[in-house]
Amino acid sequence: MIKRRHSITRTIYVTIMLSFAICFSLILLNNFYVITSAGKQASQQLEVILQQQTRRIDSELSGVQSYLTGFIYSGPDLDTIAGGRRDSEYYSAIYRQKANFASFLAASPVIDGIGVYSVPSNEFVYSVLQVADNDTALALRDITRGAAADGTLPDFRSTHWYPMELDGASYIVTCIQVRSNYLFAWTRCSNILDRIEMPDTGDDTFIVLLETGGQYFTADNQPLDTPPAIRRRSIGADITTLDRRYTVARSAAGFLRDNGSLVLLTPDTYMRAQLRASYLILAGALALLTAVAAVTSSVLRSRLGAPMNDLLSSIRQLKEGDFSTRLPESAAYTEFQPVNDAYNDMVSRIRDLKIGIYQEQLKQQQVQSQYLRSQIAPHFFINCLNIIYHLAARSRMDEVQQMTVKLSRHLRYTLSDRPFVALEEELEEIRDYVALSNLRYADAISLHISADDSLLQAQILPMILVPQVENIVKHTVRPGENTDICIEVNVNKEGGLHLRIWDSGEGWSEDNLRTLNNGEAPVQNSGYHIGLSNTVQRLSLTYGETYRILFSNHESAGAQIDFDIPLQ
Repeated sequence: MIKRRHSITRTIYVTIMLSFAICFSLILLNNFYVITSAGKQASQQLEVILQQQTRRIDSELSGVQSYLTGFIYSGPDLDTIAGGRRDSEYYSAIYRQKANFASFLAASPVIDGIGVYSVPSNEFVYSVLQVADNDTALALRDITRGAAADGTLPDFRSTHWYPMELDGASYIVTCIQVRSNYLFAWTRCSNILDRIEMPDTGDDTFIVLLETGGQYFTADNQPLDTPPAIRRRSIGADITTLDRRYTVARSAAGFLRDNGSLVLLTPDTYMRAQLRASYLILAGALALLTAVAAVTSSVLRSRLGAPMNDLLSSIRQLKEGDFSTRLPESAAYTEFQPVNDAYNDMVSRIRDLKIGIYQEQLKQQQVQSQYLRSQIAPHFFINCLNIIYHLAARSRMDEVQQMTVKLSRHLRYTLSDRPFVALEEELEEIRDYVALSNLRYADAISLHISADDSLLQAQILPMILVPQVENIVKHTVRPGENTDICIEVNVNKEGGLHLRIWDSGEGWSEDNLRTLNNGEAPVQNSGYHIGLSNTVQRLSLTYGETYRILFSNHESAGAQIDFDIPLQ
């Protein structure tokens, strides 16, 4: 009789859906309450405050307009200035006009300056609230004179305030024509925004923007680089996103031209502070969700415990190296059947992969062994022993001792199984090898090493440079002829270690250079190329794609090899 299998998917689905249905309902009710009730109320309160502030500023600026309009009925000073005669009466009129302006500025700090431009005399008389505002007045004077010259000055007239850039900052300006004179008043955008008084909200900040002519200005007296993309929600207030999310409130500003307005951005932190009641509801929903999750977890643990325990037990055996472990071929639940099959297949693949890795390690060892065999050249050691024999026969014991020590060090280094060595050790091995070779070739080899002391402890793959020196000695050095071997060590542009070795021999042939730089395997029946082949293979096995090797001929010299490996 076939044992009936239960659908664990249905069990999980029903339990989880029931939990999330309850949760979703509570969250939906909470969001509805937040958006429709508290959100609207908080937004409306801020709009009322902003409208009150707007009316106050409108009243202050209307006083400035009234002051300018009063010049229509003013005395003869404007006419005297317009006359342009540079006499005492002219300069007295300018003095009185400046004093009049200064007196009004002292009583109306909402504006930065007042000025009058007389068209007939091309004179601009002004007064500013602070000395620092003098450059702004001069900038407006130059603009006004330029507009008068090209006939566009009448375009400046307006019963409202409009934006203008003066001396690298943003201002709002108004202009009234009195006969042949144009009276100006100006103030920074920041002056207007700084007068907005918002309720104390602790660490929360409000951003107030002045909008006119399609531009937005902030309290730092500069246009906003990225105007806010304001969008309306179906329920609640308008919102926008700058550095974070804000609720938007607007108030029409009658003093601004082109339907200007003041815009208030309230951060969500302030709005959330008004919605504490909704958070209590949300906390209750989360508590209920936790309880439901606990019940769900208990049910799933009891229903899924057995097959899961089997899986965990098999995994532990696999970690201990038992690749014979398997899950039952027939699972208790239909959903577990693919899991069991996939797991059993995975274990078989891991076993095969382990065998493949072992075989790859054997291959690597074989490459290493081939390399070592190519390095331990019998004729080199036989020649060294012959030299030691002759030195001993002549009782030159000091040289015998030195040569024996160097030879033993060379043999120990060559047969070492360390994966990495310090660069200093590799260079010292090269010095010993050249010293031994010079006994045979009567000091025909000159070794030149250039390496910064800070790089001597860099870890490199052993026997990278030694085989190349051996090849030079074997194939380039001739008795009675001096041969230079040069080694340079530095850091490349990528921060890796750069090794260069070259000699003063005849260099590579063009065919060999083309073959080697194309990445083709060197000819294996050449002792010279066996060392190169093993070096390339060992570099590839150790560094993967992070190393580079380049073969070339040194300028006015012999063969050159450049290695680039990671600096470690």
